[in-house]
Amino acid sequence: DLAQREENLVVGAGIEEFIRILMAACFGQKVAVLWPSCAMFDVYADAFKIDLQRICTHPRQPRLTVDDVCRAVTADTRVLLLANPGQPVETLFWVDEIKAIANHCAKQGCILAIDEAYHGFGASSAIGLASRLTNVVVLRTFSKAMGAAGIRLGYVVAPQALTRKLEQAKQATDLHTAQLTQM
Repeated sequence: DLAQREENLVVGAGIEEFIRILMAACFGQKVAVLWPSCAMFDVYADAFKIDLQRICTHPRQPRLTVDDVCRAVTADTRVLLLANPGQPVETLFWVDEIKAIANHCAKQGCILAIDEAYHGFGASSAIGLASRLTNVVVLRTFSKAMGAAGIRLGYVVAPQALTRKLEQAKQATDLHTAQLTQM
């Protein structure tokens, strides 16, 4: 199982740390996000000169489709941050839909980062896709379904090439996976 292999795992201070790292890696480029979503998206977009492409959702509009998301991901999009399920608007994509989005992202040269903070509340996980697709990163936290927000702990499951890049981009003061595996 991919999630159990150390080379496919990066541990950090919650999902927000990984969002910051992904956006910093895209300095001056385009990142697409479901909106409304994390308030820090705007902060990081300003800090890293990101062209933030908002894929707008609304509780009174029809369900957001795979085509809606794919239309927003173009050849100049570096990362798509997809909350699944989404909050505050309850968007939800099934694994086969996420796979279709990931395949579209791959054709565009884009990383699909799936924020699964709320997956414990009824969504299927896309972790299995990270073992088969080279552009999929799954972000997890212990703060929502586990009720452990105070410990600021999260992790990423991804192909080894992407986990290496994430570990290298972490700041010296961030929690590193090797620190935990040596305990």
